[in-house]
Amino acid sequence: MPIQETLVLIKPDAFEKKIWHKIPGIYKRHRLKIVHVKFVLFDRDLIEKHYQEHRDKPFFNDLINFMTSGPILALRLKGKNAIARVRKINEEIRKNYASRDQLSANVVHGSDSPESAGQEIRIFFRDNSSD
Repeated sequence: MPIQETLVLIKPDAFEKKIWHKIPGIYKRHRLKIVHVKFVLFDRDLIEKHYQEHRDKPFFNDLINFMTSGPILALRLKGKNAIARVRKINEEIRKNYASRDQLSANVVHGSDSPESAGQEIRIFFRDNSSD
């Protein structure tokens, strides 16, 4: 299994539900190393860049509005087969914490491929993406 880095975004709904602080520990319990952490309120341009592949989809504006509605915790994680492992962990997090009535309010985002992970890490951790 390759050592990989991936991005996780803990979304505004996790802050609204006051459960955001529980999530980093879940990744740590799965032996993923937290390389960088950043609390941010993202502007519309950055989130639109992040979700550019969805630009022509009907939910795009709602997604952007949701992602700019409150704080986000960005995590840069590292570990063996991190991308696939985080996606599996995120399924469990969503099962336990996601809203059932709003698709984008699913508590966490995780990169879906090595290419996406590299691009997303550069977007969210511009200053230290080559560590």
